[in-house]
Amino acid sequence: MITVLDYDGFKYLDKPINIALGNFDGVHIGHKALISKLIEDSKNDNLDSMVYTFYNHPLKIIKPTVKFKLLTTNHQRIDIFNELGLDYLILKTFDQKTMKMTPDKFINNLLVKRFNVKCVYVGYNYTFGNNAKGNIQTLKKLGEKYNFKVNVTDEVKMKGMVVSSTTIRNYLNSGKIDMANKCLGRKFSISGKVIHGRKVGSRIGIPTANLDYNKHQIIPQNGVYATQTMIDGKIYKSLTNIGIKPTFNSNKLSMETHIIGYNSDLYDKCIDIIFEQKIRDERKYHSPSELTTQIKKDIQYVLEKK
Repeated sequence: MITVLDYDGFKYLDKPINIALGNFDGVHIGHKALISKLIEDSKNDNLDSMVYTFYNHPLKIIKPTVKFKLLTTNHQRIDIFNELGLDYLILKTFDQKTMKMTPDKFINNLLVKRFNVKCVYVGYNYTFGNNAKGNIQTLKKLGEKYNFKVNVTDEVKMKGMVVSSTTIRNYLNSGKIDMANKCLGRKFSISGKVIHGRKVGSRIGIPTANLDYNKHQIIPQNGVYATQTMIDGKIYKSLTNIGIKPTFNSNKLSMETHIIGYNSDLYDKCIDIIFEQKIRDERKYHSPSELTTQIKKDIQYVLEKK
């Protein structure tokens, strides 16, 4: 079981440890390659493994005017790290003080003074310190200075393209769920609490769960998706609409899911929507009955989908 530590909640971790540095937004297959190497080496050397990352994405502080959505929430990252077999996760708030640190102070103050670190694991394009002045070569020199090794993981490619968090965001923004899922190494998901909506689905005989999701997390392109919904640990086939419900003259973005074969009350319950495939774009129909006919076809497609 992973141990999650708040950076400000302890002074020093004495035990020898190997540490991976990075943002790890999405924890995609490139990140997993790095973390798997960290864990494997740590077990072979009888050391504990740790990921050192931030509560908030540094870009929010470095470029506050840039519109930016996360691939994963902290809760999701913790679950993924735990499944990978990581021993420790440390989370620190990235702030102005952290941003202005020189590369040497960044490594010395945040890492060396807090941990008995034996080896630092990073990705091929890792940068750190004020204005990203620190790079792999800088880190290796600091490793010599502060007596730790550095292990660099090569890039991971998918169909000739380097897998990155940015690549995955682009796939989600264009509705290419299959490619996003391949790059993530799992199915993209969004968690949230079921809240009251306009009850449009109930009026047309196809009730939906309206999700109150984390607005800092990216959502896929507007449209209708084949999904799975996890409720209390059980998986159900489902159909999810992301959009503004133009047939009913709405202009408010919502995420609504019809959970096939589920009839119990879901209000205030937390559920997970797991995205499998985009079926079609959202469009305005001439009447609610025409929309109902299309949704029934969509449901049948989901039921027949392997």
